[in-house]
Amino acid sequence: MPRSASFPKKRGKLRTLDVLYTERVGRNLNKPQFGRTLLELMFDPATKRKPQHRPIVRFLEEVAECAALNHQPVTQAIWEYNQRTGYFGTLRPGAVARRKITFGMPKCNPGKPK
Repeated sequence: MPRSASFPKKRGKLRTLDVLYTERVGRNLNKPQFGRTLLELMFDPATKRKPQHRPIVRFLEEVAECAALNHQPVTQAIWEYNQRTGYFGTLRPGAVARRKITFGMPKCNPGKPK
């Protein structure tokens, strides 16, 4: 069977990009530098396809539009409802109590001086 990222080693680490890189090259992957290199290649004007016509760029523009329209909930109750729908995954026990900042404002602690 071929070795690839889709076939992890038995009882071993998940074969993520940084694991594969370390196996092949023998040193750790510098993720920030890797990201910068990918961006340079993606937006390089000397390549055959113009950057604005690349599928990844169109996808990122769509993600940015969705993110810009994804307004934060205006109340704690709406936030809890959104979390409990399951759309964002399972709400872990105690998640509501662990929230530190509620909608851009710190939680109010009555009786404690600031």
